[in-house]
Amino acid sequence: MSTELEHKEKDQANELRSLVKDIEEGNTNDKELLADHHINEIDVLNLPPRKEVHTKNTRTKIKLSKPLLRLLFTVVIVIAGLGTAIYVWQDEITTLLHRL
Repeated sequence: MSTELEHKEKDQANELRSLVKDIEEGNTNDKELLADHHINEIDVLNLPPRKEVHTKNTRTKIKLSKPLLRLLFTVVIVIAGLGTAIYVWQDEITTLLHRL
């Protein structure tokens, strides 16, 4: 594993050495260098203010009205009650259904 890391470092060093050598000799022009090595340039004058960038709220807000919340709460309570009733009276319900 260490030999792979050393090999990668040597490859990178050789690539950089050849790049510096080409620049010193003037063999390549700037367009080729830019094509080989992607340089990300940031226009500093076009950046938004820091306050605007850092105060953006990325959370999604879901607005629920009070009547809808009451309905959802009631439905959850009814489902929980039915589930509990079925669990408690499971034997009686099954015998009643078998009689029908």
